[in-house]
Amino acid sequence: MSDQGGKKGKGRGRKRGKGRGGQQQRQNESVPGRQQQQRDEQQGATALPEQRQQPQQGRQQSQKQPQRKRQPSDEQQGATALPEQRQPPKETQQQPQQGGQRSQKQPQRKQQPSDEQQGATALPEQRQLPKETQQQPQQGRQQSKKQPQRKQHPSDEQEEAMAQRQPPKETQQQPQQGQQQSQKQPQRKQQPGDRTDGAGPSKPQGQPSPASQGDPRPQDPSQPRAQPSTQPQPSTGATKPAPPQQPQSPRGAEKPDPSGQRGGTPQSDRAVPKPPRRPDGGGRSGRPIQLRANFLPVKIPTGDVHHYDTDIREKGKKSEEGYTRAEAPKIIQEVVKIYEKENPSGPKLVYDKSGKNMYCRRLIPGIGKDSRRYNLQYTTDNGREKEFIVDVKHAAVVSLYYLNEALEGRHTEIPFDIMQAIQTALQQMPKMKTIQVRNSFFDYPTGREKDLGGGIQVWNGTFVSIRPTQWKMMLNVDTCATGFYKGQSVLDFMCEFLNQRNLPRRLDERQRKKFAKEIKAIKVETTHIKRKQKASGLSFKSAKDETFDCEGRKVSVLNYFKDKYNITLQHPDLPCIKIGQKGNLIPIELCRVVDGQKKQGKLTGAQTQQMIRHTAIPAPDRLQKITELIRKLHYESDPYSRDFGISIGNEMVTIQGRVLDPPLLMYGPGNRPGKEMPRDGSWKITKKMLDPKELKEWALISYINDSQPKRGGGGGRYRGPEYLDDRGVDDLIHYLVDVGREKGVRVNENPCYVGKETGFHGTDKLFSNLKARYPNLQLIVVVLPVNGDDYYEEVKHCGDVVYGITTQCIKVEQASSDFSDWRKRETLVNLWLKINAKLGGTTCALDKTVKSPILQRPVIIFGMVLMSPILQLETNLTHPLQPL
Repeated sequence: MSDQGGKKGKGRGRKRGKGRGGQQQRQNESVPGRQQQQRDEQQGATALPEQRQQPQQGRQQSQKQPQRKRQPSDEQQGATALPEQRQPPKETQQQPQQGGQRSQKQPQRKQQPSDEQQGATALPEQRQLPKETQQQPQQGRQQSKKQPQRKQHPSDEQEEAMAQRQPPKETQQQPQQGQQQSQKQPQRKQQPGDRTDGAGPSKPQGQPSPASQGDPRPQDPSQPRAQPSTQPQPSTGATKPAPPQQPQSPRGAEKPDPSGQRGGTPQSDRAVPKPPRRPDGGGRSGRPIQLRANFLPVKIPTGDVHHYDTDIREKGKKSEEGYTRAEAPKIIQEVVKIYEKENPSGPKLVYDKSGKNMYCRRLIPGIGKDSRRYNLQYTTDNGREKEFIVDVKHAAVVSLYYLNEALEGRHTEIPFDIMQAIQTALQQMPKMKTIQVRNSFFDYPTGREKDLGGGIQVWNGTFVSIRPTQWKMMLNVDTCATGFYKGQSVLDFMCEFLNQRNLPRRLDERQRKKFAKEIKAIKVETTHIKRKQKASGLSFKSAKDETFDCEGRKVSVLNYFKDKYNITLQHPDLPCIKIGQKGNLIPIELCRVVDGQKKQGKLTGAQTQQMIRHTAIPAPDRLQKITELIRKLHYESDPYSRDFGISIGNEMVTIQGRVLDPPLLMYGPGNRPGKEMPRDGSWKITKKMLDPKELKEWALISYINDSQPKRGGGGGRYRGPEYLDDRGVDDLIHYLVDVGREKGVRVNENPCYVGKETGFHGTDKLFSNLKARYPNLQLIVVVLPVNGDDYYEEVKHCGDVVYGITTQCIKVEQASSDFSDWRKRETLVNLWLKINAKLGGTTCALDKTVKSPILQRPVIIFGMVLMSPILQLETNLTHPLQPL
């Protein structure tokens, strides 16, 4: 638009000047006109007029106007946001002789929106300031720039502060190409882009975003804005209100979809997400290598998922009564069967393991956002048929909008309910065919399971878990193995657990306590009547001595089963199993361990060793197993994930890695140093230790197991002596001293005490006597018998906790080796590595050429597995990282 010709402007009380920089001047400006303009701008009725700078050519203008109390504009009361007018800088108000300003409205011309402004209302066009304005900051000027408004009622002090705002820095740096102008645009009602049918995720209405709940990151401008409250705007004649402005996207943020219409390409399909790049460009040490990670890419749909709560109770009882925790998902499955029978083509229902949460992609037909009550008959595990009442109630709408926003870098937090809904949908199909233990799924036994001893066997399974990564959702699929109780009679389980060759006639107090602790919380099935209940312990007396009241008289368990069930007990001297919360007594020979129960607590040392041997497989074999598991999951034909719109890839992701060169290790004393280079992650210790200590006073104890264990118990292949005899003790001392001296340890070849002990009950007294007799005792070497886990716990408790004596344990399986063979002396070398460290010595150190910043001072490194990894969303470091 040309400034030539001096046409009369349309604004109130203003004229148009001629030429660039204000060649033709105006002597005075109407004060009422300026006041009217301010009122119009506060009421949101006029677009900001163009403002131009007048040079210093003998004209004065009063900058101060009478102050009046300003009323909050419609814009501040929740109406559509208007561009905020910024006032002249402070220097202009203090120097009125440096020229005035004139503002004039310009006719509208068609404006081409930028990429960031497409799909929203166009910004008022702005021309650049003249050169004179940039070089003379004291000449007053005005600038119009829109600012996002929040719904508030400003005070008088806030209004004055808003009127004195300074022009932004960006305007001062505009190039010298003409002058700035503000152009009116016709107003249209602002509607957020429809992103529900393919153009992107739809933001849930009426729900607070994570940013409003403490998210420190700014609201992303590409998100649909909430609809402002509609209030009637004042009539301003021919002047049209300016359109709302979409804030400019922050640097580094992804530009919004310009289409903003139905039928567009979903955001998840417009571009394939790529792994984030390291800000330093990646490592350079070592050699590169291609790695396969057991993660599958996951495509998450847009839209919502409906969450329903379930409440189960037995008829006539309170909520959550009349059933066990394991029976809850089975009862919910009966509800799902009723629903599927009524709605064969309806949306799929999924539920979690607790049975309290149910999810559906759409509103459940017949329930919607209300509730419904189901009445059904169900036979519990104890064989009783009960009537249950199940209430299904709509709880919430889980929006997938925030998940897609977080994966695209606009939020740093993923709500838990979103992850739970997706996880439940992906786990629905596997848990219907297998036994679920948290996120792992195990097939029922086939008879080929590995025996660990102690009544425990290994079950192989599949681990499935959804994980948010730095650029997209991934499904982690892995092999897993854990110990399960073997399905067998409780008598056989007791013999295996107590390591007894033959079934004992009765149990002593130590055996009874040990087995009572293990049998507690194990589900058993009675053989005389098919009922499954959890055991709560063992009786103190045997079946023939344990009595109870029955119809007014005392009856023993032995006679009760003879009279009522015509069963003659074969082992009346064994204790009874307590069943259920009431502690009903059942003879141990009439109970059987139910299949499919995970081992409670930790595995023993022997069981752990067998588990490691079973699960430690080469990487290529593990890759093949994981590939078979992925094929076995059949996610491409899973009706539940398909109904939820979740797509799972069938190929593992490929990651670029680097193999670092191992550092040199320093061995030997200071006068004769030596170095070792590890190869393939291992090395042999052929040199002396870096800082060996002196062992002057030490003792050796060999324990004998007094519980008559099975030979080779624990599932191992050991067939040697069950304890170390006198000759074995002498050989162990000889070779232990010999190997220690080879590694530089100055060790006394004559221990201060050597003895054999039967059972571990006298360990406390033995340690007390040794500490009193040998105050300078540095170490006790303990030889554990076969199945000596109880001995190990007692030795460590007395040595480390009670008396503060350093102990070093070695199993009889290793201590009885023929150490005359030099290849078997590596066991003693490894033993001395631990002993020297416990005495305060140093085995080896990294070579001094390793100059890592982490190793400049003493440091300890801990490893940690995160179930929910932190999302580091900004990979280009444009904004500071905000951890969860």
